[in-house]
Amino acid sequence: MSARGEHGGDVTAGAETLLPASRERVWQFRLDIPLSTRCLPGVHDVVQVGERTFRGSVRFRAGFVQFACDATVELTELIPPERIRLTALATDPLTRETVTAHAVAELREDGERTAIRYTLTVSSPGLFGSLGWRMLEEVNRRMIDAFFRCVERTLLSEQPVETHE
Repeated sequence: MSARGEHGGDVTAGAETLLPASRERVWQFRLDIPLSTRCLPGVHDVVQVGERTFRGSVRFRAGFVQFACDATVELTELIPPERIRLTALATDPLTRETVTAHAVAELREDGERTAIRYTLTVSSPGLFGSLGWRMLEEVNRRMIDAFFRCVERTLLSEQPVETHE
């Protein structure tokens, strides 16, 4: 699912999946931001710098354009064990515009499994916005799909997540 926001400047993608673990286990995994962000393609070297604040780097490619920058992430909403909201801020190195991303994970029990609904919205997408919404929507969708696959593998293996490129 994807759509432009009310202001025409947002790109949103969302999806839902069932994970083979209890809601509490998925919640604890999600709260371990340095660990769980390893499941997001292009997100690297996330470290905690405050009670609810983290820093890391973002590197990805959309079409022929590469994007690399440092980002600050803040936990902006925690409703245990149902909902977590993160807000990331980065500066587009080419346009110097601030790029904001909001991620929301909503968890609900489904027997012995957990349904997770994940939504990612990118606002003020800088150079990527000028390249086309469809490309940005595809990047968001692929990030969510890869995130779900990695989280499932991690929960099944009970081993640390491998860092990816």
